[in-house]
Amino acid sequence: MRKVVLVLAAFMLAVPVMAQPVAITCTSDGSEVTVKFNNPGAELVRAFALDITVDNDSNIVSMSDFHPEYYIYPGSIDVNDDTGLVDKWGSPDCNVNDYPGVTEPGIGSEGVTIEMGSLYDVNDNDHNQPPPQSNQTICKFVVDKVCSVSIVENSARGGVVMEDPEVSSGFTGCLNCCAVGCVVPDVETTHDHNDVAHAAIIAATLVPNNIGYQRDDIVAADHVISQDPAGGTLVECGSTVDLIISLGPCVVPNVIGMTEGNAETAITDAELVVGVVTYVCHDTIAAGIVVDQNPYNPTVVPCGSAVDIDVSKGQCCMKTTATEFAQWVSWGEPDCWCYKRQCRGDADGIKTMIFWVAVPDLNLLRSAFNKNDAQLAAIPNGICADFDHVKTMIFRVAVPDLNRLRAYFNQPEAAVPCCDNDQDCVLDVTDKLNFWTN
Repeated sequence: MRKVVLVLAAFMLAVPVMAQPVAITCTSDGSEVTVKFNNPGAELVRAFALDITVDNDSNIVSMSDFHPEYYIYPGSIDVNDDTGLVDKWGSPDCNVNDYPGVTEPGIGSEGVTIEMGSLYDVNDNDHNQPPPQSNQTICKFVVDKVCSVSIVENSARGGVVMEDPEVSSGFTGCLNCCAVGCVVPDVETTHDHNDVAHAAIIAATLVPNNIGYQRDDIVAADHVISQDPAGGTLVECGSTVDLIISLGPCVVPNVIGMTEGNAETAITDAELVVGVVTYVCHDTIAAGIVVDQNPYNPTVVPCGSAVDIDVSKGQCCMKTTATEFAQWVSWGEPDCWCYKRQCRGDADGIKTMIFWVAVPDLNLLRSAFNKNDAQLAAIPNGICADFDHVKTMIFRVAVPDLNRLRAYFNQPEAAVPCCDNDQDCVLDVTDKLNFWTN
């Protein structure tokens, strides 16, 4: 066996004639680099001897896809001594020991030297045509980190050899030919779903990392709000891409029926704030339970919005179904409207000697008589002189109230009936009051 170390420089002894320059370029797709050549001239490229190097402490970890028509590898071909036939075609990436000092260290390092030649014969079934010359892939290789690629002729091994050795290829080298690394996919602009984003990042030989979750008024739940690094950034393969994932917009929870404390927790857990808390009467729901809210579930609101709640304070003396309930509330829920004989003219709920309706009640009525609402509100307990709970024109305390007081003024208790429906002073389900306040 003999190994032929073919130094292509032997063909370059004559002074070359310049042809249209051969272009050798590279492009990257993530960590994979494709090296191509384009020959616009009439002379064919018959062989390549190239040094391919990468910077930034990166390494070429593998090579593949060598051009099938440049299948003669002078640096490592083995020819049988007896038969003259090829026993082993060898490899296009040259062993540094074949030509020490002018050969790059090889795969696993920052540089490789490749040596490839073409040989065709019309009688060869596999290689009977000259190799194509336009936009052809010489080889591909993979690097292990972000880097730049440079490609130059290895002149000691012959460089780029044309069909006519006297014709120069015109290739002058390609320094910083292309940038290499893993390109971060853009999963933020389109707010990809978490699963889709993860798949895209993994496919780019990167590692997805959900570093946070937060509410967002626009981005749907489980979709990407933001990423770092940004899409399109070239990074080291295996790098982490941090993601912020949306919990979706803020949705008002349903807190009706909850205790006040639990409702407040539910609202703050939804990244909203407790708004106005109003304590209201309720005939059937126990004190401390939320009976109403605004806005309602499942309203979508900006995060940080307020949710107002109405909390039951249990039964009040006046039932919520009473016709005058709203008026009673607007006047501060005066206890006097729930006195047993207030509807008869008893404004203070106190007996004067033996009389429920007496001089003190008359005096209060006088002070409140024919006053508008603003004036009446300024009179202590003035609303208690509104015995019929009805306005007369603009006055709450007017002639009808005076007439009621006159009818029962200084009358014995037996002559002043209670205000319940059957006038027995015992409240039942038909009455408008839940309980007396005196």
